[in-house]
Amino acid sequence: MGSEPSYDVRDPRVRVVSDIDFTVCIPAVQVAPLIPPCLAPDSQGCVLVADGYSFPGGGLCVADVTRFPKVMDCGYRDAFSESFYEWMASLTFEDDRPIDTTVSFLAQSPHPITILSNRNRQCEAGTRRFLTRLPVGVGDVILREVGDYRPLWAFKVEQIHRLAKQFAAIIWLDDQCPPVIPPGVQWIHPATLTMPNQDG
Repeated sequence: MGSEPSYDVRDPRVRVVSDIDFTVCIPAVQVAPLIPPCLAPDSQGCVLVADGYSFPGGGLCVADVTRFPKVMDCGYRDAFSESFYEWMASLTFEDDRPIDTTVSFLAQSPHPITILSNRNRQCEAGTRRFLTRLPVGVGDVILREVGDYRPLWAFKVEQIHRLAKQFAAIIWLDDQCPPVIPPGVQWIHPATLTMPNQDG
C-alpha cells in the first residue's frame, strides 16, 4: 500500500516501540511440551502442539519456531491462561539470544525505546534483567496486567493506539503483522532489517 508511512529511526520526532520475543531476542525455550493449555476466543480452550495451536473450535495457528523469522498464521488470536503466564514467568529470560540486526537498529534511536510485549507483569523482573544486557536505551516496558487474558492483538493494538496519541510518529517492530496499524505508525518485521551502514 503506497500510503504506508516510512520513518527514519534516527529522526528525533520518531519513537520506537518493539516486541521482544523473536524480535529483539530468540527465546531459549520455544516450544511444547512445557507450554500449558491456553484459551481461545471462540472455544473452551486449545491444545498446544509443537507445530502450532490446534483449536477445538476450528482453525489452526501454524507457528514454525525453528527458524527466523517465525512463521505465524491464524485466523484469530488466542488469549493465554493463568497457567501459561505462570510458566512463562518461571523461564530464565537471561538465556535468550539477542538478535544482532534488531539490536543494532534499535541502538540508532535518539530516544529510549518502548518495549511492548504480550508477556505479563509476572515476567517483568526477568525481562528487565535481559534488557540490561543490550546496548540500547530502554524506557517504558509495557506488559499486560496479571489476569488480562484478552487476545494478543486486543492488548497490543490498544497500547499502540494510546502511544500514537502521545508521539508524532512511531516505528513498531513486531514479528507478526498486526491486524490494525493506526495512522502515524510504521510496522516493521525485524527480518527485513539490515545492519546499519556507516552513513556514506
